[in-house]
Amino acid sequence: MELAVNEKLKEFGNLDSQNSSLLQAISFHSNKLEIYNELASMGFNIEKLRGLYDVISNIAASNQLSNLTAVHKFFKDIETQYDVKLGFELENDRLVKEIQELKEEHKKQLENLRDQPFIGPTIAELL
Repeated sequence: MELAVNEKLKEFGNLDSQNSSLLQAISFHSNKLEIYNELASMGFNIEKLRGLYDVISNIAASNQLSNLTAVHKFFKDIETQYDVKLGFELENDRLVKEIQELKEEHKKQLENLRDQPFIGPTIAELL
């Protein structure tokens, strides 16, 4: 009987140890899940995160860098270059819009020129 009690106490100790390990794992993963949920709410689902992982891995392989070095460089580049890149994108958008407006103005001026009775059609053909 004492042997059975000792065996059950040993089993209880093992289960208690497993329980503690599982509670630690749950706590650890709960923190990560909260971060994942925040990312998911921003549109960073698992596919996007996997794509980011693949991009950084390819950059690392192409430049003979470790993945760890590539990750550090990637985020450093984002921190130091994002505002500059964003500024160029805004300027590019402004210039594209301006080009479109100039094309429309050019078209309107050509139409006005064609409406001139004598010289309009000749100049329009030359252009």
